[in-house]
Amino acid sequence: MSYIGKQPIRTALTSSDIEDGVITAAKIEDGAVVAAEIASNAVTTAKINADAVTSAKIADDSVNSEHLAAAGIDKEHLTDHLDIFAGTSLSAADLGAGVHIKTADSGASVNAGHDEIVAEGSGNSGISILSGTSSNGAVCFGDSGNNCIGYVNYDHTNNKLDLGTNGATQFSLDSSGNFLPAATDHGIYLGVTSATASNLLNDYEEGTFTPDTNIGFASVVGEYIKIGKMVHFTIQGTYNAGPGDGSQASSVTGLPFSASPGDQLCEVWVVTHNEHVIGQVGGTGIGLKGRGDGVSITRGQIGNKSLQITGTYHIDL
Repeated sequence: MSYIGKQPIRTALTSSDIEDGVITAAKIEDGAVVAAEIASNAVTTAKINADAVTSAKIADDSVNSEHLAAAGIDKEHLTDHLDIFAGTSLSAADLGAGVHIKTADSGASVNAGHDEIVAEGSGNSGISILSGTSSNGAVCFGDSGNNCIGYVNYDHTNNKLDLGTNGATQFSLDSSGNFLPAATDHGIYLGVTSATASNLLNDYEEGTFTPDTNIGFASVVGEYIKIGKMVHFTIQGTYNAGPGDGSQASSVTGLPFSASPGDQLCEVWVVTHNEHVIGQVGGTGIGLKGRGDGVSITRGQIGNKSLQITGTYHIDL
């Protein structure tokens, strides 16, 4: 470059020319670095310091282990400055093929089929899932067809633990420690290692019922236990006075479940001269017949007598 007359005087930049460490075009003349050149690289004082990771260290705007190492950033530096790593070793090589979180050496090895995340300590060790008081916390098991095909879910609203398979809850452990099926056809297969219909126990119930008779009871109580398709029951009572004739057969009605098929037999004890009679169950009723001749017991024969019945019958066979 040539000049006519005197050459321009170059003046050294001073601290008064630099505000907040920023060099602007107004402060730099005569072909020096201009704002456009600074802006194109987005160079600011916040990015220029002794330990900065600069664009020269970050290729294509990505941070990798090589660039971090060049900047002096390593696991020890993270441990010193981030509370999440306080007292913890975060390793990808000590145990397992994935992430290893370690507070102390347990001396144990890890299962090669389940080693993407390993949490290790020399004492009690664990993983906590913390949720809101009206929310859920869960562990999901997914695949390419369903991202949560199986799960263990804790419902904080109801304080119950749900066990899910095939994308739906199948059983729940409630806040009182009771297992509840999600549907009435769910049960337990006993004595087999595969689902066999005849080994499925899916129903249990117990309670009381109020029997009736065509004479009427002065007092009576009935109890039952139902396991699957089998009903066991007891009846104890005292009949009202009979009509004094043998014109109508006696019967007891009001069983808790209908027998199927009908005409199932049960043991009946009628306290009239210590006599056993036959109880013939059909539907929800019992017909009473003499043990020796099989003839129906009439109302006149059992009036004012006590009755004890113990029986077992089946439903839906």
